[in-house]
Amino acid sequence: MAKPSKEKRSQARFMARVIPGARPAAKPGFVAPCLPALVETAPSGEAWVHEIKFDGYRLQLHVDEGRPSLFTRNGYDWTRRFVRIAAAARRLPVNRAVIDGEVIVQDASGRSDFAALVRDLEDGRGDRFVFYAFDLLHLDGFDLAVAPLVERKRVLAALLAESGAGPIAYSQHLDVEGPEMFARAVAMGLEGIVSKRREAPYRSGRSRSWVKTKSVRREELVVVGYAARGGSFMSLHVGRRSGRHLVYAGQVGTGFSRATAAKLAARLRGMEIDAPTALAVPAVTANDRWVRPELAATVAYREVTDEGLLRHASFEGLVNAAASPAGAAGAGDRPAAGEEAQGAAERGGGRTAGMAPLLLIDGDSFAHRAYHGVPKSIRRADGGGGGAIVGFANYLIRLYEAEKPRAVMAAWDTLSEPNWRQRLFPPYQSGRVFDQDILDQLDLLPQLV
Repeated sequence: MAKPSKEKRSQARFMARVIPGARPAAKPGFVAPCLPALVETAPSGEAWVHEIKFDGYRLQLHVDEGRPSLFTRNGYDWTRRFVRIAAAARRLPVNRAVIDGEVIVQDASGRSDFAALVRDLEDGRGDRFVFYAFDLLHLDGFDLAVAPLVERKRVLAALLAESGAGPIAYSQHLDVEGPEMFARAVAMGLEGIVSKRREAPYRSGRSRSWVKTKSVRREELVVVGYAARGGSFMSLHVGRRSGRHLVYAGQVGTGFSRATAAKLAARLRGMEIDAPTALAVPAVTANDRWVRPELAATVAYREVTDEGLLRHASFEGLVNAAASPAGAAGAGDRPAAGEEAQGAAERGGGRTAGMAPLLLIDGDSFAHRAYHGVPKSIRRADGGGGGAIVGFANYLIRLYEAEKPRAVMAAWDTLSEPNWRQRLFPPYQSGRVFDQDILDQLDLLPQLV
C-alpha cells in the first residue's frame, strides 16, 4: 500500500503545531471519552456549535506508525470487528493520531440505524459501517486535547479531506441556534443533536461542555409489574421483548391521572404473580408487585441508559393487543434460577434475577451482550471448594462450545459499571481444551462462590 506523501504529512503536522493550545507530547494510549450531559433544551448563543447525534457505537481510532486500532468507549479493542474502517485508517496521511467518533449503519434515508448496526455485528457483516469522526485528540507528536474544539475540528476536517478515506467521514457542525438545529433534526426523524462549546478543551467523562438534546421516543413495552405503597399506585414496571424472552426496561412513574392510576391498580391487582417474568430485574423492594405479561403500554421516554433502562419515561396509554411474546415463559413455566442459560439482552441490563455471579458474553458498555447466570449448584458445590472449581470449569467449557464467544467476562452481581469485579477469559478457539493457563484464571472463583 502506498505511503502518504511527505507534503500531506508535513501539512498535517504544520496545522497541528500552529493551532492555539497545541503542545508537543507523546501519543497517549486509550483516552476515556468525553460524554455529553442530557438537557431538555438545546443551548443558544455564539459559544456553541451543534452536530447531529448518531445512534451507533462510540469508537476511538488510534494510529501508531500507520497501524490502526479501534477501541470502544470502555477501552476494548474491536479492531477485528471493523476491518474495513481499519483499512481506511491506514490511508490517513499520519503516523500517529487519536480520533474520536462513532460507527453507524445508515438506513435508506441516510439515518443511523442502531438495530441494523447490531445485526451487522452479529452477522459478521462489515460493508455498511461508516465511522463519523468528530474530534482529534492527537496528531503526529502534538497533543490537541487542550486546544479549542473548533480548532481541533478544523485540523480533523483537513486531514480527512486529504485522505479520501472512504468509510471514515467528517461529522459536520453548524453555527446556528440550538433550538433551530434540534427542530431540523426532529423534522428529519433523527435522534437529536449534540451541542459543544466551541472553545472548550477535550475533557474525559461526563461534561457540561458537551450536551445532548434528544427527541422523545415512543415504544410499546410489556407491563411486567407495578409499584405501590400504602395502597397507592406509584409506577409501572415494563419489559422489552428480546427473542422469546422479556428483559426488564425500567419503571414508568409519570403520565398517570388519578383516575388512570386507580383503574390500572385495580386491573393489575387481579393479575399478580409471585415472581417477575422479565430477565435482568434489579433488586426488588417491598413496594414491587409482579403481574402476568398480558398488557402492553405506549411509553414515551428521552433516553435509554447503558444498562438498558428508560430515563424520563412517561405513560401514554395501554395497547389493546395482548403483550405476551409468542412462546415467552409465563408465570407457571418461568425458567428456574439454576438453569444454565438465562437468555440474552442486546440492549437490556440490570441484575439477572435470582443469580449471583454473571458471565458477560461479547459485551461492551452493557450495550451488546448476553448474560449467563452461574448456576447455584455450581457456586455451592463442595462448599465453594475444589468441587466448585471443577464444576465452574466444566460449565465454562459447555458455555464456550455453545456460544463461541469473542470475549467472556465474569463479574459479581453488582451491575453498577465502576463496581464490577472483572476477569476476562480468552476468546473461543475451535477444539481448544481448557489448559492450565486458563484454569489458573479461576482464582476468581472464591470471589464468586
